Amino acid sequence: MVAAIGLIATLDRAVSALLFLALLWIAASVFLAERIPHIPYQRLATLAATLLGLGVALDRAGFTVRGWDTAFLIGMLAAAGGALLLELGRDRPMPPPARPPSE
Repeated sequence: MVAAIGLIATLDRAVSALLFLALLWIAASVFLAERIPHIPYQRLATLAATLLGLGVALDRAGFTVRGWDTAFLIGMLAAAGGALLLELGRDRPMPPPARPPSE
């Protein structure tokens, strides 16, 4: 959501508008998962959209602090990290370690 808010200032560009819609879909699929219809290859689409957005954010921010572009970069770094965790299957809780039987 932080990345989508960081894009509001540049919605006049086509790439920003498409990325804004993709980020809203990703946020809805996270926060409203039971109400959003499942799409095929949703995890792959999430990973592709966040990595593409990360590239756009790095291009716009250019590693300098410049207002909304910095918020967009921070949001895309968090979203891309979350998408990588989702793709690697690390979003599920791990089972507790087995305890040895007590004697």
